[in-house]
Amino acid sequence: MPKSPTHALTWSSENNTYILHTPENPPQLLVPGEEKRWLGWLSTHTSFTFQGQHGHMSMLKEGRSRGSGYWYAYHTVANHTRKRYIGRGANLTSARLEEVARALNSEQVPVTPTPIPPPPETGQMLQLVETRLSHPRLPALLVTRERLLDKLDTALSYPLTLISASAGWGKTTLLSAWVARSTCSIAWLSLDELDNDPARFWISILAALRTSLPRSGKTVLAMLRAAQPPPLTTILMTLLNELSALAEPIVLVLDDYHVIGEQSVHDTFLYLLEHLPADVHLVIASRVDPPFPLARLRVRNQLLELRDVDLRFQTEEAAHFLTHTMALSLEETAIATLASRTEGWIAGLQLAALSMRHHVDPSTFVQTFSGGHRHLLHYIQEEILVGQPQALQAFLLHTSILNQMTASLCQAVTAQANSRELLEAGVRANLFLVPLDEELRWYRVHALFREALLARLRATQPEMVPLLQQRAARWHEQHGDMREAIVYALQAADYTYAASLMERVADQMWLRGEAQTLHTWIMGLPEAVLQVHAALALSSALHLLRNTLYMADNHRAKMRLQVEQTISAVEQMLQRSQQDLLTERERIRLSNRIRLLRGWQAMRDVYQEGDGERLHALSQEMQELVKDDELAWKLPPTVSMVLSHHLLGDFAPLVPSLHKTKALAQQAQDSYMLIKMMQWLANAYMVTGHMHLSHQECLNALELLDQMEGQMTTRGYLHLTLIELHLVWNNLAEAQTHLHHLLQNARSWQNLDLFMLGYYSQVMVSIAMGDLAEAEQALQESEALLGRNKLEIHRVKVTAARVDLWLTQGNLTATRAWTSAYVFEPGALENNDEWEHMALVRAYIAQKQYSEAQHVLEHLLANAEQDQRAWDIIPLLALQVAALHGSGDLSQARQIAARLLMLTESEGHIRPYLDAGEAMEQVLQSFLDDTTGMEDTANAFPTLSISHVSLLLQSFKEEKTRRARKKMEQASQVEPTHMLTPGDKPLSQVLLEPLTTQEQRVLRLLIAGQTYAEMAETLIVSRNTIKTHVTSIYRKLGVNRRLDAIVLAQRLHLH
Repeated sequence: MPKSPTHALTWSSENNTYILHTPENPPQLLVPGEEKRWLGWLSTHTSFTFQGQHGHMSMLKEGRSRGSGYWYAYHTVANHTRKRYIGRGANLTSARLEEVARALNSEQVPVTPTPIPPPPETGQMLQLVETRLSHPRLPALLVTRERLLDKLDTALSYPLTLISASAGWGKTTLLSAWVARSTCSIAWLSLDELDNDPARFWISILAALRTSLPRSGKTVLAMLRAAQPPPLTTILMTLLNELSALAEPIVLVLDDYHVIGEQSVHDTFLYLLEHLPADVHLVIASRVDPPFPLARLRVRNQLLELRDVDLRFQTEEAAHFLTHTMALSLEETAIATLASRTEGWIAGLQLAALSMRHHVDPSTFVQTFSGGHRHLLHYIQEEILVGQPQALQAFLLHTSILNQMTASLCQAVTAQANSRELLEAGVRANLFLVPLDEELRWYRVHALFREALLARLRATQPEMVPLLQQRAARWHEQHGDMREAIVYALQAADYTYAASLMERVADQMWLRGEAQTLHTWIMGLPEAVLQVHAALALSSALHLLRNTLYMADNHRAKMRLQVEQTISAVEQMLQRSQQDLLTERERIRLSNRIRLLRGWQAMRDVYQEGDGERLHALSQEMQELVKDDELAWKLPPTVSMVLSHHLLGDFAPLVPSLHKTKALAQQAQDSYMLIKMMQWLANAYMVTGHMHLSHQECLNALELLDQMEGQMTTRGYLHLTLIELHLVWNNLAEAQTHLHHLLQNARSWQNLDLFMLGYYSQVMVSIAMGDLAEAEQALQESEALLGRNKLEIHRVKVTAARVDLWLTQGNLTATRAWTSAYVFEPGALENNDEWEHMALVRAYIAQKQYSEAQHVLEHLLANAEQDQRAWDIIPLLALQVAALHGSGDLSQARQIAARLLMLTESEGHIRPYLDAGEAMEQVLQSFLDDTTGMEDTANAFPTLSISHVSLLLQSFKEEKTRRARKKMEQASQVEPTHMLTPGDKPLSQVLLEPLTTQEQRVLRLLIAGQTYAEMAETLIVSRNTIKTHVTSIYRKLGVNRRLDAIVLAQRLHLH
């Protein structure tokens, strides 16, 4: 939902017309029917609220890459926002607005059941977050600083603007004034200490961006909050792709950047800065320079800087501040002296002004005043506070422990019932209280003043500090803001209470991708408390490890180091702890969990090596360790078990176990575990031959992910299973659709495993469709990826795909060279090698080496049948039919084919028959032609269906028709049939070689005016791949520029 607009169009029954309310002008009457002035106003604005005769709504003009943008209406009821498209500004007549308002206000709010909802967050917590997403309210008597505002206006010419100065120089006020007067789109974020968690930092930035871009970042937010988040650079790549499509500039303002001390946050923010789109600009306010390469940015003219020398009040500004804002009557010489003594330091001037209110002789005070920071505490204690009522002094001291404050929070902390009145008194007295919202409910104290107050509190009443912090923690707990409650509890050194809060909020934080923050808090607990909450510490380590299976090596190493530190801390604690603090059962459980965590750390390496036997043994060891443990701890052995069965090919025993764990996950409302079980169950169903069950499980899982707005990598694997199913059913269009989703998921999460599986699937789908150029392109992508990364487990698939493509291309020379070098070892069959073994059989059949093919098939079938892998048995039987037919044993070929028909009829296999080629077609046709043979076959296989055979033969006919049409299309691309004009070159001179299918797609996007980044996004490839295609297109067309390529392509009808 967009940020509330500052403009409003309301119906006035008293005036019988509409009134336009804007900040810059008095209310304007708009008479219905005379709307020229209204439409003129619309052309220069992008948002307003509408309160008509039939309801209310918010209007937002959303930009487009081409055109002036379109208007949308938003209406929110019961936290549900509905949206309606209106169109261009000319459509926004009063009649149209009333019509849409009536429709939106009369619609029923749909109720969408969510099987596993996340814990709710209270409105109070949400409001506290919202105060960080808008600039602080400006004071009524503001010193307008045109010279600095004009300089900030040039921020749109720089990627980064840095306002760097110590406290008290007016950084936030200056930025707030600039934001208030600026006409460009600006997102504001006030940072706090909790933003040192990388996930929270970027969630906060995304929340800020969405105040100006309400439709942006849905995928990015889901990735950040995922239980298995991808690397932050991957998430930022997705965000950058969204930002690069903006039609208008946007500025992101980050206030108080100095609170960030976590290097990983600096690193990722620098990554954003270095890849920033041209229309995105960053503005940072900080007390210290951020650790960015500022010198390099200066040399490149990419940095605008404002420092204390720029921010200091000049004499005339100091005079205006002292005489108007602070309402003092001073001579010019006194003002000049103060400006000189403070060196234009705004906080020093304000402190001096506050002190002078209590001096009879301001001139004497001016002569003795020193505005240096070292005198700040003295002046606050002796000059400012002493002049305030005792109640207000105590109130200010006791609330100095708060980052932000509202009346009820102050009352809870100070135990003063008149906290609201005291808060308002502090505002009236100009005691550095900054309002954070328009309703004047939330405030913060100027950091410099707060630090001084806190120092005095610790010096004079040290025993009160932890008590006040505990009260703040309790208030935040009661109002649902558990994170703030934990922070205050930790500050109060109330570790037992903090740990109990962590226990309560842990599940939510893990679900939201905040495992790192929670882990940091836990590891900061003293040993005595950690001992009581050792299970929580190990659970935190478990969730850190959960997403490391396909993580890049450097990120995985860092995560594993943190996990090892946690394990070591708990181990040492167990060795030193007293026997009566932990029961023997608790000790055993903690020890078992430690062993399991170490086993899971080893699991990835074993899996990458493809050692199924060792992985299976490891999974059994882990299962034994947690057989009586909580559900979350059953995930590592379940993952290991699934992966080992995948490597060993023994899926049948897996189904009951997955069913059981799925039921437990549903009962426990563990959404992460439930989705993973559904993914693996779908795969197990498929491998064991239950294709329709697999299909339904995939659809159910995807629907659940949609309801949860989940963006786990699991989504990609579900699409992979659906690709394989639709390919076997010969539903090639559906397979292509799921392939597109798979590659999108792989790219979003930068999951190398999904990339490899996606490219392999693309090869198989393209071969089935007869698009060999597309298959070659996908295979080259997979070979390149394999060469750059340690992905040995995928090498056999890539090799098999290469052989299959050679066979489809008719390249028997390359095929013979490969088969002659290949060594088949029947005694050392590995399930993962079966891809190569099947390719070997197809190669033998193509070379008419039927006895060799049957020898390999005999061993492969025995292995697949032993493990009940129907998914492998069926294509192997189809190849066996082709081999037997080729060797002349038609009778045995028919026997095998009859068995194959019986196995496949209920599940609808088609592709294995088509891939077996003409030999299979002839065997199937023989069932219809030879009545005698059919009777023999019927006796052996009484369930054989003639209608099923006829359906398959029809599929062969359709396949031939489709391939013939494909050849004609490819031929027409080489020699177009259009007439050349007299000035045209002959086509043979224009096209040095025909464009591939992918190059044709790129050419169409080139003509449409897309950038390289947009083309890469559309085709789900890298920018470098797009550049390679464009270079190839230019070479083939004999041109050097986009314009020449477009003209020639249009003239030759190549697009």
